Amino acid sequence: MTLCSLALSFVLLLCCAAPFLSPISFWVISLFGFIFPYIYIINIITLIFLIRAHKKVVYLHIITLAIASFFLTRNVAFNFEKNQSEGLKVMTWNVKCFDLYNWSHNKETAEKMMNLIRKENPDILCLQEFYTDSKEYLNLEFIQEDLGYKFVHFKQTTVLRNRDRWGIATFSKYPIVQRDSLEFDNSKNNVCIISHVKIKGISYQIFNAHMQSLHFGYQDYAYLEDLKKILTRIIGKISVYYRQIKVGLSQ
Repeated sequence: MTLCSLALSFVLLLCCAAPFLSPISFWVISLFGFIFPYIYIINIITLIFLIRAHKKVVYLHIITLAIASFFLTRNVAFNFEKNQSEGLKVMTWNVKCFDLYNWSHNKETAEKMMNLIRKENPDILCLQEFYTDSKEYLNLEFIQEDLGYKFVHFKQTTVLRNRDRWGIATFSKYPIVQRDSLEFDNSKNNVCIISHVKIKGISYQIFNAHMQSLHFGYQDYAYLEDLKKILTRIIGKISVYYRQIKVGLSQ
């Protein structure tokens, strides 16, 4: 049990170190940041067993958890304010051209997506892979006129037949006083737009970006599947280990 607790403490410290290490140089360690909440909970459970078993390593576990507690707010948001009336609701969505290429059901899908936007009613709406035209799919006009987003920042990345337009768009119920964009090298269809939205005299910068696909190949997906199987086996062994400890403590 001592070796297992030491290993869990070490993994938890790696999770804490992940935000400070560049994924370019230490990509494996950066992945530990995604599992921080789960490792933190597992360490708390382990601490309870260590206390019941009267293990001396419990002090090291307490110190590790105390260090990790400083990073807890980076992963879990705590908000105790009851009044949220002054908040700003922002919605971001990769709409995938509103299912344009699903020829038999694209209009039905687009209608459902528009209804969802209407239901959520965000103050600022950021859409990636946005599509609109001037003949049949008047998505830009519909969002502005029917959904009530008067102000828009639309950056076109592709235009065909002078009427079909693809790109990235930010819609706002508040005035957009300045529009900037950041072009990505060697990536024509990917861009970041910066919309300066003025709300009650204060200008906020809204960044809306569409990144390039990772373009995973079959070998990459096979590797991820193998990694998933390995993690599943590790979790299974940990579960068996804890059940054995529980049985031992109850006897």
